[in-house]
Amino acid sequence: MSCTPSQEFTDNEKLLSENRYEYVALKVLHTNDVQYCRNSAEVKTGSHYIIPTKYGPDLALAIGSTDSCVNCSLNGSKENGENGDGPRLIEIIEEAGPEDMEAYSQNLERSKEAFQITQELIGHHNLNMKLVRIHFVLRESRIVFFFTSEKRVDFRALVRDLVSHFRARIELRQIGVRDEARMVGGRGVCGRALCCNAIGENLEPVSIKMAKTQKLSLNSQKISGPCGRLLCCLAFEYKTYQKEQEGFPREGQWLELKPGEKVRISEVNILSKKVCAYSKDGVRMEFPGEDIQYTRGENLWRYHAPEIEPEDLL
Repeated sequence: MSCTPSQEFTDNEKLLSENRYEYVALKVLHTNDVQYCRNSAEVKTGSHYIIPTKYGPDLALAIGSTDSCVNCSLNGSKENGENGDGPRLIEIIEEAGPEDMEAYSQNLERSKEAFQITQELIGHHNLNMKLVRIHFVLRESRIVFFFTSEKRVDFRALVRDLVSHFRARIELRQIGVRDEARMVGGRGVCGRALCCNAIGENLEPVSIKMAKTQKLSLNSQKISGPCGRLLCCLAFEYKTYQKEQEGFPREGQWLELKPGEKVRISEVNILSKKVCAYSKDGVRMEFPGEDIQYTRGENLWRYHAPEIEPEDLL
């Protein structure tokens, strides 16, 4: 019985689970978190497995294999990362059986009913909180309620009512707006599915410095997602921009065209690998990045293309 968001995998994609790759990525269905385990012949891309999570045993989909696992750690030890505080390598409990898939499907239906009941109870207690999702933990009599709130919420009375109604262990977890967007999903300004929901592994810190480095508009409406926070995709190419900028001057620095003649750099485009400046007459000039060199001893950038006169660059 198909009861989860299904994904079809071709024979070529299934070959990704061969032992030539060291790790397998598993996506937890209800949170979209990505966990890693060591690869083996028993782990197949496209199959579902029961894995341990911070909420208890849960259903995960093997989405592919990889030869690297950034910042992963096993029992606190380093694993291709600079420290041991990244996502830990987990041990798969077992492959999910038909009864697990059926239970997961039933839990989804139970979650819809529980959502309406919980909303009514929240209104009854007049609590300033937004219910995001309800998760019935697989193989356990436990229910996790995810919510957002700008302030701290005293939900003790709510918990008592929930325990009385559902006759199960109740956990309320306050999450941030980015986690909410990741759980709920949606469309970004690009028109595609939200990165945090569709392709993101784990939520990484995003700063306004990343937008500045990539010369993007600092208009908050253009660089913010539906969650109101900076776009996750700002972090995708940030390191590339940082690396490429190492061989280029900064805007505002001086560029020596020839002895006694300097111009101030007004723009640096690392994609086209060109540096722009304005002459004394206000004429815009472009210089190929490979023709500009830095003289460390004199702390000066120089234009080195003697066969071309600066006037030819106007």
